[in-house]
Amino acid sequence: MDETAWLTELARNVHELYEYGGGADAVTLVVDGRGNVRKDRRKALISGYWHYPETGITTEIYDFANNTLSPGHDMRVARSDHASVTLPSGHIAVFGGYNYEDGPLSSFELFSPVNEVFWRTGEMSAPRAGCAAVLLRNGIVMIIGGMGSKGATNTCEFYDPWTNIFYRAAAKLWFSVTGHTATLLANGSVLVAGGRNADAFYRITQIYSPETDEFRCGPEMIECRCGHTATTLPNGKVLFTGGVDFKPSKSTEIYDPDTRQFCAGPDMTSRRSESFSISRPDGKVIIGGGEPNSSSHTTELYDPLTNSFSPHLELKGGGVDFGRVQSAASNY
Repeated sequence: MDETAWLTELARNVHELYEYGGGADAVTLVVDGRGNVRKDRRKALISGYWHYPETGITTEIYDFANNTLSPGHDMRVARSDHASVTLPSGHIAVFGGYNYEDGPLSSFELFSPVNEVFWRTGEMSAPRAGCAAVLLRNGIVMIIGGMGSKGATNTCEFYDPWTNIFYRAAAKLWFSVTGHTATLLANGSVLVAGGRNADAFYRITQIYSPETDEFRCGPEMIECRCGHTATTLPNGKVLFTGGVDFKPSKSTEIYDPDTRQFCAGPDMTSRRSESFSISRPDGKVIIGGGEPNSSSHTTELYDPLTNSFSPHLELKGGGVDFGRVQSAASNY
């Protein structure tokens, strides 16, 4: 990005932060490595859950400073197996997912970090449950794959947060997939990892290049993973945890973008699939919820300095006797 384009982007992001953040006194500006200006994120939103036959609208808020969990405002639509992304404005966008009554969803809603409420604001071009979403360097969100009415798809679409418009991407995945992850790498490309289709669980990765608007096949993961988490660590490596290959796993692996290789990581304290991850400002990572039922109310903490997991906070839960399965989490 040249200097003129960077300054234009800077001005637009600052304008949005002041417009939605209530003025200078309410906003702490941070310029991150991509040139984005955003709020200094102090909390994380954990949204939705699934417990047959119920899909949840409830949320929980994790406070970094106090290391506490508390109930949040309800979403507008009950959903599970959805994706969430923090936008340059600081709002959290929640995409698609699954609802027991309606099946795969195309609905979309926004969460305001100021008054901590949701509102519906549009529809994706197609229903997507188990999709992945990632904020690209240009501030556009890419929504990748997922399960539609006819099964797993290889299509993608973009969301422009400034115009509130969705449009289909020309690029298509090499393999139709749901239950995968999508991670923005330091070079601007997107690593799509794992997942499944109707026939198999995947250890494959697919890498999207914004410059060419194309996917290429990437290195294989050590294990097949579906419903796992992917979290970027302070050193730029990516931590993958849990997931399912016929049964929930406690194994982890770490991807090094420099060597383009995966290596085995330490085991978690519990087996988990369909869990969520939260990246803390101190570099530690919270992994929480998921299946089996014994893991659904619990969280654990990964410390990159010791390369180990330890038990952490108890979740407030989604249903009366069930925790958070197929939830999403984003910092704000």
